[in-house]
Amino acid sequence: AWMIVSSFGKPPILNLMTMKHTLSYFGFMGRAEPIRLAFVQAGMPFTNKAFSFPEFSEVKESLPSGQLPLLEIEDEATGQKKVMDQSNAITRYV
Repeated sequence: AWMIVSSFGKPPILNLMTMKHTLSYFGFMGRAEPIRLAFVQAGMPFTNKAFSFPEFSEVKESLPSGQLPLLEIEDEATGQKKVMDQSNAITRYV
C-alpha cells in the first residue's frame, strides 16, 4: 500500500511528493514520448532511463511483460516499490 494522506470525510490522496519515478525506454521518442510529455506537463519530476538494444536484450526476461516502456515508482518515505508497464496505463497514471 502507498503512503496515503487521509482527511476525514474526503477521499484519500497519494503523497506524490515522496514518490520517485523512473521511466525506462530506448533512447528515442517512440511509445515513451507521450509519457515524458505528461510528466513535464504535470510538473512531476522523473528520471529518464534509456536502454540500448543490447542492454534491453540482457534485461528483457526480467521485465514483467518483457516490454518497454516501464515505470518504476518508489515511495522514498516507506521504501515501497511498484512497477507499471504498458504505455497507455502509464500515461493515465501520470
